[in-house]
Amino acid sequence: MSKIVLLALVVGLSSLPMMASQTGAPAESIVAQGVEISLFPNPTNGVFYVDIRSAAESSVKVKVVNMIGQTLREAEASVGERLTFDMSNSPKGVYFLQIGEGSERLTRRIVVQ
Repeated sequence: MSKIVLLALVVGLSSLPMMASQTGAPAESIVAQGVEISLFPNPTNGVFYVDIRSAAESSVKVKVVNMIGQTLREAEASVGERLTFDMSNSPKGVYFLQIGEGSERLTRRIVVQ
């Protein structure tokens, strides 16, 4: 049985640890409730990746939303999985990656250049 991992909403805090992804691009590494999520590259030219790692078996809902809250992309990922989002056909601007669901979710800004 997979467990939905709910992460606390964190918006606008100081910078988070940066690390190199497997592609060599800087990755934003987020650790909450035993789950590590890496997001790279950011800013992006359209394609970006989300890696999800955890010690426990779980799944996480991931959404890309625009500035007015419309869901543009949605996926559910298992731990150890890499999600690929292609926003290259979307207008340049700021989008938000929402990880988790309900009142407990983590939100990160994505810039498409």
